[in-house]
Amino acid sequence: MTSGNAKWAGGKLSVGGFVSDANKAKFDALSKAPGGPAMGTVEVASSELADTCDKDFSKILGRSQIRFKTGSAELTDKNTKVLDKLAKVAKRCPGTFVIEGHTDNVGDAAANKKLSTDRAKAVSAALEAAEVAKPRLRAKGFGDAKPIADNAEKAGQAKNRRIEIHIAR
Repeated sequence: MTSGNAKWAGGKLSVGGFVSDANKAKFDALSKAPGGPAMGTVEVASSELADTCDKDFSKILGRSQIRFKTGSAELTDKNTKVLDKLAKVAKRCPGTFVIEGHTDNVGDAAANKKLSTDRAKAVSAALEAAEVAKPRLRAKGFGDAKPIADNAEKAGQAKNRRIEIHIAR
């Protein structure tokens, strides 16, 4: 497994996580093997598929940034298409999704951290409303801790105000 978890409970081993395409069939067979190991649930997904899903999220968000009302976590009406595209990817992809909120460094750091968290939660709620199961969504705010551009420039600040979505591994 490239990442995942295992749990022993009630005399059974349960595993979940990501494996290469070449090993997925082996894990799937574990839960069906008569007289084999005492297996509980086996929930593994292709790590290659997860990589593709991460790239798809990045491609969508690279083309269309999610917009919020200024200084707020309220989504604007212009987000319908991008949120629909993100929900389609989430529905076909495995695992749990981490929705990350990021801000520029203008203003109070604590307020920016809260704003980034609230914005990530707003996107999570929008994906849930689009029928992505709530247990598969985790919202996390980073404030200005992970800039991708120079905050000294207005253009850099705009790039730093963003949402990212990744598959949790």
